[in-house]
Amino acid sequence: MRVSASEIESTLQKATIGLGLGIGCGAEAGRAALTMARHNIDLASIFAAAFDNISSGRSRTYDNARAFDGVFAPTQAERHLSSIIAAPTICDFLAVGTGQLVAESVDFPMILLMSLLSHGLEIECEKLGDERVVIFSKAGNLRYENGEIESFQKPSSLKLSYIAGFERNLLSHPMGELKVDGDSWSELLSYAERCLVVGSEQSRLMEAGAGLIDED
Repeated sequence: MRVSASEIESTLQKATIGLGLGIGCGAEAGRAALTMARHNIDLASIFAAAFDNISSGRSRTYDNARAFDGVFAPTQAERHLSSIIAAPTICDFLAVGTGQLVAESVDFPMILLMSLLSHGLEIECEKLGDERVVIFSKAGNLRYENGEIESFQKPSSLKLSYIAGFERNLLSHPMGELKVDGDSWSELLSYAERCLVVGSEQSRLMEAGAGLIDED
């Protein structure tokens, strides 16, 4: 299936809001998705699974008290840290040059990594565990050490170190039609449709929908 870059960005924003998350998470998800497309990564499958994790409760937000000390961990044991929920705060945390932080049990590290790239941050991202995998970002490009990008599609803990910033306008977003997995895209659309209301007399009386003189 083929969709446009603007369709990807707007659909992910709506899907995030449809899950009850803030517009900030939606904007972050849209930017991360376009950065994934730039790196030829299957964004639809990853984001559909990430939304499913939030909807089912398998992924949670972070513990605020621990985050203040530089450790982003899920609020409940035996759950994952939602990359979609945590990404905006982690990006802000590193953008001010705070140095280093740890994100524990991230459900989809790829989403977090692409969010950081979309913010124009040069970072060192180390996957913690038995097998050490390190990715460096440099001016929007990735360099791998002891591993491949695929290893960041599975839940893992990360150590993120700020190196420097670069001009965000160096990032070129993909143009034209982009190929996505059809089934995963349909699932994303189902989350986006949660933003809509049923057309009825009651919803009309509650002022849902456009008015007669609206121009947008």
